[in-house]
Amino acid sequence: SSSKTKISSCINESTSISCSITLEDYGTASDGDLIISNTYYSDNIRTHVSSSNIAGDYSINIANSNGFNIGDEILIITMQDPNPTNNSVGKYEFNRIINVGANNLGLYNPLTHTYVSTSTLKHQVVKVSNFNNLTINSGGILTAHPWDGFSGGIICFRVSGNLLNNGIITANEIGYRGIGRINTLTGNNHYRNHNGAQGEGIYGEGYPGGSSNGSNGFWNQSNGNGGGGGTGTQDGGGGGGGGYSNAGSTGNTQDGHLGGIGGQIVGSPGLEKLLFGGAGGEGGADEDGHCPGKGGNGGGIIYISAGSITNNGIITSNGENGGNGTNSNPNGSNGSGCGMAGGGGGAGGSIFISSPFHSSYGLITANKGLKGNCTCGIGFGADGSDGRIAFISSNGNNP
Repeated sequence: SSSKTKISSCINESTSISCSITLEDYGTASDGDLIISNTYYSDNIRTHVSSSNIAGDYSINIANSNGFNIGDEILIITMQDPNPTNNSVGKYEFNRIINVGANNLGLYNPLTHTYVSTSTLKHQVVKVSNFNNLTINSGGILTAHPWDGFSGGIICFRVSGNLLNNGIITANEIGYRGIGRINTLTGNNHYRNHNGAQGEGIYGEGYPGGSSNGSNGFWNQSNGNGGGGGTGTQDGGGGGGGGYSNAGSTGNTQDGHLGGIGGQIVGSPGLEKLLFGGAGGEGGADEDGHCPGKGGNGGGIIYISAGSITNNGIITSNGENGGNGTNSNPNGSNGSGCGMAGGGGGAGGSIFISSPFHSSYGLITANKGLKGNCTCGIGFGADGSDGRIAFISSNGNNP
């Protein structure tokens, strides 16, 4: 994308909102007009990057090229990087395809960034639809598939004419993932005496949770912008909230068992990097309850570039609320204790909107997920952070 010059900050609230001027590309209109009346997934054509791809290369290696065609515009973006120094998550670029192989895309322009793919360093490629006009009717939903550890979580499109939204564009709860085991257990379904999992964040999935002897430990720490987990055994600590524009809050301590520390601040108000909201940490599990609260998922990424926008509906990338600690088991054998801790809320995600003309702004949110409750104690989870929203315009017509 072309360079941006930030001119002002529109709102000084917890949700970071930035305004700037840019010369922006509104696409080729090659995908024609689209009217959405039901649920439409914008990212049906996506994959993850494989092997090593060096800045200056005129191709990129991918897991699967199905659905990609010559002439398509693509977004290439880094999703996770375990390096705490000079972390590359959120760097992105656009390109066009000139050749399609089984596991390789030839590119019109050389790569701006290097994309080396490993088990912990992850990037994805998404087709960017170039619509002529896009209309979302009342009751219509434009969304994307949830992040699955390889791809997903991103809505990205251009409209050369008008975007008319009377419905919903939503990336709610499809970013980094919080962990909760209540729906995956077998037998009596009790989940006890465990330290809570860290929420997923820019560094990766983090600590997955494990048996607890009541001592506090590394799982209480944040995982990049993912919240820390609560310590378990004899009443657990709450999960930390996911971070993004602010640090997530810290989960409650209960009977000396620490709550998780909130996820870190990441990115910048101008959205020079596009990032998911951090997931909340899982609550700690006590010795006689049922299950602790799940960490809430973070919000995903929305990138919209349109010649004009009339938003009478909703554009949203909110974080998920943290789950509640519970003694209720739908399969019987309920717990009896009071110390199953709540999970942390996920952080709101990224919303980037570029258009020279906005005739109506509607409702645009990247709100935090809220804390989960303890069964009957004080081991509450923590609220996540709000996300980031940025508007850019070629003529300064900003909210």
